[in-house]
Amino acid sequence: MDPSGYFSWKKFFAIAASIVVAAFTGQVELPFLVAAAFSVAVVAAAAAEGAALDRALARSSSQSSSSSSSPPGPPPGQLLQVKTGEPITPEEAAYLGRYAGGGQTSIFLNGINTTPQGAREQALYNAKALVVQYNPSEGALRDIAGESRREKFGGVTDLDRQLQAQLDRIAAAGVPVYITAYSEGTIVGTKALEAGARLFPGSTVRFAAPAVSEGRARRAVIRAGGIPNFIPTKWNDPINTVQDVNLKMYGGWVGLLGDLVIPGRNSAHDINNYLPAQANQ
Repeated sequence: MDPSGYFSWKKFFAIAASIVVAAFTGQVELPFLVAAAFSVAVVAAAAAEGAALDRALARSSSQSSSSSSSPPGPPPGQLLQVKTGEPITPEEAAYLGRYAGGGQTSIFLNGINTTPQGAREQALYNAKALVVQYNPSEGALRDIAGESRREKFGGVTDLDRQLQAQLDRIAAAGVPVYITAYSEGTIVGTKALEAGARLFPGSTVRFAAPAVSEGRARRAVIRAGGIPNFIPTKWNDPINTVQDVNLKMYGGWVGLLGDLVIPGRNSAHDINNYLPAQANQ
């Protein structure tokens, strides 16, 4: 059921039937039919998403008592050494990059619904990074409804400001960075750079499964003094549904609907579709 209360399958099928009748009787022209058909498809996808969220919320509430006893993770935005999980300062990250990273500090910015261990594994095997700036998760639903919405549509957040300060301190230490940002991490990275972060010459920022447009990402990196490396999204990546208006939005709805109705499906948004996992050397 649509959370707004305005959707019902009776209304949906009535609208779909009217489109079919109009098509056969020639009452409307082709452009209107195409637009109407797409609207119906979006409504169906939204209804399916709402039903899936309802089920997930029910599961989440039933599991909350067991998850509440888990030990607290690192604070938001904490820099962690990937191999050990220990918190480090920006100056220590710069030192690590200078002597163990070939002269640059490689940093991974994780996406939503990722545990500290999961973020470190993605940083190690997918991004080949030495450091992760951890973006904590409160579960997929809370991440999407709260944090991701604030990052995408709100102003500069504390997490963005924290990354800005960390990058400034690494730049002040005279060490370039190689940032790999994935999913929501691409928003955090972009907004930190837009907020005024500076990058030491020779720095690169790589965007994987980005939730920001290529133009915005490139402008932010170049303004900060870095080199952008933008990996375009797959056409059916669900993250395209929150992208700027373009044809990939339609593919994103297709991918989202497929992920919702096909249990165990390998989503186009999977990090391995952008950064294939490799054994750590």
